[in-house]
Amino acid sequence: LNTETRLSRELALACKRGDKSAAKKFLDQLCHTQTEDSDVFAYAFKYANQIGLAKQTFEQHVMDPQANPLIAQQVIRSHTDNGKWKQAVKALNRLRDRDEAWDHAGGFLFNTIGEAHSNTLHALTRKLYHKNKKRIMQSKHARGSAMYALAGLNLDRQVIELFAGWRSRNDLEPWMLCNLINALLATGNLVEAREAGRVAIAMPPDHSLARHFVDLAHCEAIIGSLQAAQQAINSVALIHLPTAYQFEHHLASALIAARAQNHSGQGLKDAKGYLRKAYKLFRNFDKDPGARKSHRRIVWNLAKRSGPIGFIKMLPNFIKS
Repeated sequence: LNTETRLSRELALACKRGDKSAAKKFLDQLCHTQTEDSDVFAYAFKYANQIGLAKQTFEQHVMDPQANPLIAQQVIRSHTDNGKWKQAVKALNRLRDRDEAWDHAGGFLFNTIGEAHSNTLHALTRKLYHKNKKRIMQSKHARGSAMYALAGLNLDRQVIELFAGWRSRNDLEPWMLCNLINALLATGNLVEAREAGRVAIAMPPDHSLARHFVDLAHCEAIIGSLQAAQQAINSVALIHLPTAYQFEHHLASALIAARAQNHSGQGLKDAKGYLRKAYKLFRNFDKDPGARKSHRRIVWNLAKRSGPIGFIKMLPNFIKS
């Protein structure tokens, strides 16, 4: 067994026995291992928290330059798990002189904000971003998580700002570009969104590949490059997509069908068929900010190109979002 695994097991056993003295000793030692596995400390927090040791011990060690910087994530967790977001920000501010610990803690905080999906965090997140913008720009972990949090709260201009100079960056991964593309689409910058999508698809693939094909189909269809749009939408199997992506797939197919037939009566009929599939699949899409924005964008593009009668026919769909 490696050191951190042995200490984790000893800690868990001590916590189950209620032996605070032994648990504290093992947790102290664990905080000074150099593991790169953040789950080690997440599990340690879970067990130590059961006997009231987690918050105090992690806060004791987080300012120690010899301690593992990953423990800073658990200091933030001790506040966010209890919904104490302002205290979490204060804890992050105390780490301003420990760059690596701040990076891990900032990344964890932004990621937790993103997962919370709460509009009540809008002002806090915007202030946190603006106060630490320069630091986030230069960070390894916090930058990607900040993009996720900002995108989830529809702070699209901040997301685009965070991606400034993205073409010349050598640390980009495809999943990171999802947030940029969504922000560009939301602000109407279709050409740059298409460019970013093509770059993402050309990279070694990760879990975001299917999403990029669907987003690219949206861009190409709105711009009017129907062959490219059809090629993108055909590059991903609908059945293998999560519900939200299937919804987006149907939206793109609706616009492609209408534009391919010059928004004729039959084209609109085919488009509405795809929209009905989308609504049946994702009945509460209006409660998902990303899905709602995509729906509004596609339906608006269907309506504005379909003449007065077509516009009226599309109006009930537009109201849905």
